[in-house]
Amino acid sequence: MDGTVRAASVYKPLPAIPDSSPGATRSAGGRDSGKPFTAQDVRFTAKGATLYAFVMGWPEREAVIKSLASAAKVANVELLGFKGKLQWAQDESGLKVAMPAEKPCEHAIVLKIAVG
Repeated sequence: MDGTVRAASVYKPLPAIPDSSPGATRSAGGRDSGKPFTAQDVRFTAKGATLYAFVMGWPEREAVIKSLASAAKVANVELLGFKGKLQWAQDESGLKVAMPAEKPCEHAIVLKIAVG
């Protein structure tokens, strides 16, 4: 054995799961309602003083993240993949972010939120 990979040991990729399959709307969080994600479905991750909010559906005019009503003071909001500046406001009902006319992508959008 010299570390050479033989053709017989190369794995083939699995076929894509079509969007109409029963498991297509399942998430790692256990969501299995069979319904498509909406703009009210938001997931988070963070790095340092930056919070990333994954909005799972396109919010036609405005994304509202209720959990950021008073959690932390927001300093700035960017939409990844969008070059312009966003209008946003944070109040007791949440963080409200005006969306641009065009979607930056066809899947979940990501808001980069600077807190502090």
